[in-house]
Amino acid sequence: MKKLLRIDTSTRKNDSHSRDLANRYEKKWKEKNSDSTITYRDLSETKLPHLTQPFIDAMFTVKDERDTSMNETLEDSQILIEYYAIEGTSMLSSDVLEDKKDVLSRLF
Repeated sequence: MKKLLRIDTSTRKNDSHSRDLANRYEKKWKEKNSDSTITYRDLSETKLPHLTQPFIDAMFTVKDERDTSMNETLEDSQILIEYYAIEGTSMLSSDVLEDKKDVLSRLF
């Protein structure tokens, strides 16, 4: 089964060219991949923490060896964990706000 992670970053809910393009892409994706899974994230509504040393430590620690604080750190960054689990690509806007650039730098 194919998976798509769609990430919207535009602060405009209406009249957004990037959202319109992503909507068209998603519609075509569904037509061609009817049994696929689509995960949707809107970074204009989601406040994600910046990349930190605790996040890096948690990501590189074997799951069974993580402590409670490491698990909490990873829960706060669930979108990144989802990204690592998906083999597809995402549609991204080129006019990403400054606080979203850190999030995207973790993705690519």
